[in-house]
Amino acid sequence: MATKKMMQGDSYSIPFVLTMNDTTGITPDMIAELELCIGNDDGAALRKTLSANSVWYDDVSRKWFFRPSQQETLDLEPGSYDAVVRMKFSDDVNADVIGVKIGRIEITDTQSEEVI
Repeated sequence: MATKKMMQGDSYSIPFVLTMNDTTGITPDMIAELELCIGNDDGAALRKTLSANSVWYDDVSRKWFFRPSQQETLDLEPGSYDAVVRMKFSDDVNADVIGVKIGRIEITDTQSEEVI
């Protein structure tokens, strides 16, 4: 994903790719849950999960997607935020959970604070 620039109030699908060992693409059938967080050292300002259908996978493009709402991007202060994904590999209580940084989101200021 590298760095994605968005203005406060923007809302559109953002693609990202997950791989294991930089070779094997992670697909939904390989994991039990996926959590995507946008935030900084103060914690997650935005959280999306596979189980809530707020993160999804497209088989054709082989990419994962999430879509922040207008209100969610309006609620983010202008600045740069880490984008981090944690994957749980089974429903077992002792399942591996692995987190990876997938990039950054840079939020720029807007003139209007209204959802349209």
